[in-house]
Amino acid sequence: MLVKEKGTRKATKNKSSGNSKSTESSLQDAAIGLSENKNKTTSTADNYNTSGNAADAADGLVIADNSAEKQISAEVEQDITQPISEPIRGTAAEQLTASVVPVKVQQSPISGRDVLRSMIEPEKLEKLDIESQAAGITDLNPNKEKFLKNLKQFAGYDINKGFHIGAFISINNVWLNKKTFSADENTTSITPKVQFGKAYGLNIGYDYTDRWGIELEAQISEQGQKYNMRQLTEDHDCIKDVNLLYLKFPLMMKYKQTFINNYNSKPIALSFLFGPQIGFLLKKNVMMDGNELKNTPEYNKTEFGIAGGFDFDLFMTRNLALTIGGRTGFASSFKKGQPMSFQLGVTTQLNFRFPKKIK
Repeated sequence: MLVKEKGTRKATKNKSSGNSKSTESSLQDAAIGLSENKNKTTSTADNYNTSGNAADAADGLVIADNSAEKQISAEVEQDITQPISEPIRGTAAEQLTASVVPVKVQQSPISGRDVLRSMIEPEKLEKLDIESQAAGITDLNPNKEKFLKNLKQFAGYDINKGFHIGAFISINNVWLNKKTFSADENTTSITPKVQFGKAYGLNIGYDYTDRWGIELEAQISEQGQKYNMRQLTEDHDCIKDVNLLYLKFPLMMKYKQTFINNYNSKPIALSFLFGPQIGFLLKKNVMMDGNELKNTPEYNKTEFGIAGGFDFDLFMTRNLALTIGGRTGFASSFKKGQPMSFQLGVTTQLNFRFPKKIK
């Protein structure tokens, strides 16, 4: 046991002596560097003395000695046992916590209709009639009974398909081009004026798909033009009315889109129409200041043209619809020098529909 302790002390002494030797060697190296700096500064001082600046060389020598001594003291005082970097210390993990309060999910309020349906078994819900469905829910929706009645009368029928027939009336702005055609040899000036005319007739059509259909109209259409004229034989302006009455047959393709009115659950249909038309002159009447003229130009007896427009169908019942829309078109005989007739206006119709029953 004593032998072991002695060996331990000897090893410790050797280790300390080794440390002291290393310290002494570092001091010797620093002293050698100091002597070298002194030699350099001495030679520098000699150079300055030779050039006549001995005082400046002495000051440089003193500064060099002080910096060398500070370097030696800093090396001696440095603690070689201090670790180079701080050890990595572990941080305690953040504890996970769970809330005992349940999370509330934001949901939209359930409508009164869904609340009632959730209280009724599906089998019983199918057997309820309108009165039993409407009972007890008037306070939730005053229009509920009306909604159910409207849905029931349209149920089982495809209103987008089937025949329809109706009557209509239109108010149109009508005019003719080539104003000189309506002038005579005594006319010095002629200016067109705005003129309106009505059109009325019947229509029949068939919707063969949910989107497409065809429609034929037969209408009595007032065409013509009003002019403000000046004549050589008159000292005042004259009003000339050209009134032409045509029987027209537009045959138009129809594209339709159907919607549901959220107010009363009734369908609404928007249709666009376009197609050719033919017209036949039934009557011609030309007036000058209220007096009928006998010798007048020959206006078109037969016209060919294009017609188009749109319809807005408001379903009143399953078989009856009120239609509001617009119409436009032009026609001509395509003869050289003959005028063309134009029209642009609004129309209203009352249509009876015969929708297909869903099998």
